[in-house]
Amino acid sequence: MNKNDDEKGQKPLTYLDVLKKLDVLYVEDEDEIRESLSPYIKRRVANLHIAKNGIEGLEVFKKTKPHIVITDINMPEMHGFKMADEIRALSENTPIIFTTAHNEKQFIEKSKKLYSNSYLVKPFEYKDLDRQFKILIESHFKI
Repeated sequence: MNKNDDEKGQKPLTYLDVLKKLDVLYVEDEDEIRESLSPYIKRRVANLHIAKNGIEGLEVFKKTKPHIVITDINMPEMHGFKMADEIRALSENTPIIFTTAHNEKQFIEKSKKLYSNSYLVKPFEYKDLDRQFKILIESHFKI
């Protein structure tokens, strides 16, 4: 038996196996960024729900109840932190990945205060998002 096999002879689940079973909400107001990253995320998850701003993101969250939220911070109509506050009121344990062009201490501290599980500074590479998915899945979905 391979050392990576469990007692029943099956390989244990990887974070990618679990990710393929999850629904993700991606909220991004910049068309170019959203259209660039969405296909990559879609290939990795069960269902990808997309919103263009915080108000739309909150409505999609209420309808779909995704397992993970990825959101920009600075958006028109509803700021990403405000949307996260509203999501926390509905589901305090849903992991949130914040994305932003800001690398300022105040943004990082605010994201941690909202129990964000990660913070990615744009532009980021796909491997950075994958690393955050791995951390979230290992900590929230117990693989």
